[in-house]
Amino acid sequence: MQKEPTLKNRMKAIITFLLVTILFWYFFYIGIKELILPITNKLNIIVFNKSSMYMFGVGLCFFSFTFFFIYSFIKGKEFNTKWFNYMLLISFLSIFILPQIITYYVHEYIEKINYIVCKDESVIEIKYTQYVFAKDEKDCKTYENNFIRKNF
Repeated sequence: MQKEPTLKNRMKAIITFLLVTILFWYFFYIGIKELILPITNKLNIIVFNKSSMYMFGVGLCFFSFTFFFIYSFIKGKEFNTKWFNYMLLISFLSIFILPQIITYYVHEYIEKINYIVCKDESVIEIKYTQYVFAKDEKDCKTYENNFIRKNF
C-alpha cells in the first residue's frame, strides 16, 4: 500500500516547482531585455544570448508540473494525463523551436538595420551561444566579452 504524501511535502513540491519556474522565466526575461534595450536605444553593439531563449520552454515545463501539483492538491484527484501530456509536449516543443524562431527573426532584423555579425566576438558553442552584432567592423573590435569560457 502506497503512503499518501503529507500536506507539508505537497506544499514543498509546489513551492519548489513554482520557484524554479519563476527562476527560468526570469532568465528568459533578462535575455529578452538585454536584446531589446540596445535595439531601442540604437546602440552600436547588440548582444543576443540565444541560450537564455531556451529558458522559456524549460520554465513552461516546470509550470506544467506546478499546475499538475496544484490541481491534484486542490481537487484531491489525479490530473487528466492526456492534458498533462499535451502541456509537456507544448513545453518541449517550445524548448527546441522557440529559440530557433527568435534567432531567425533577430538575424533578419539585424540585416534589415544593416548591422554585421562580429564572428570573432560571438560565442557559438553547444552549451552556450551568444551573437554580437555591430554597426561596423570597428565597433566589433571595441566589444569586450565578459563571458568566461569554462572547459568542462
